[in-house]
Amino acid sequence: LFPAPKDPIPGRHLNPPPPLVLINYKKEYEVEEILDSYLFQYKLQFKVKWKGYDIEDISWELQENVHAPAL
Repeated sequence: LFPAPKDPIPGRHLNPPPPLVLINYKKEYEVEEILDSYLFQYKLQFKVKWKGYDIEDISWELQENVHAPAL
């Protein structure tokens, strides 16, 4: 076996993720869009598209973990 190359696709340049946003002295990810919501075990969850990230990084988050009052 050989060690895996650092970049399995030579010449590909991935964009680094955006910096975290400072909110109330805590670093947090920035929400781009709320795509959906549902109740799971009596808790509201949101399907979140994160600003600067691809669709592979969309995730379901509990309401108390999402701080996006404008959305």
